[in-house]
Amino acid sequence: MQLREKPPVVIDPDIEHLMKGEMLEVRDLMLDQAIALAETHSIPIVRIMIRSRVWTEDDCEDEDVVFAIDVDAQDDDRVFRYWEAVSDAMTPETAPERLRDLLDSTWILVYW
Repeated sequence: MQLREKPPVVIDPDIEHLMKGEMLEVRDLMLDQAIALAETHSIPIVRIMIRSRVWTEDDCEDEDVVFAIDVDAQDDDRVFRYWEAVSDAMTPETAPERLRDLLDSTWILVYW
């Protein structure tokens, strides 16, 4: 299991096989955005968990990457604004072209 500090980032062992190449760029971009925007919105991040989400439909299985951000905040509106800001920063339209397909299968969730 990989662990990164400030805030702690935990990568689920089931998804470590996806953490290579351009997905590492997506991870780093997402972490940079999530941390910078948390500071802007004055929302402390407790941890970020990177895990998988498997979709099974019509005998087709897709594995998406989920960035689950745990924050320590009581103000629902502020958390929703933060979540929206991180999501907006990580859309395929705002990312480098080579990362756009990966962002289509990436989810950002915020828990508080």
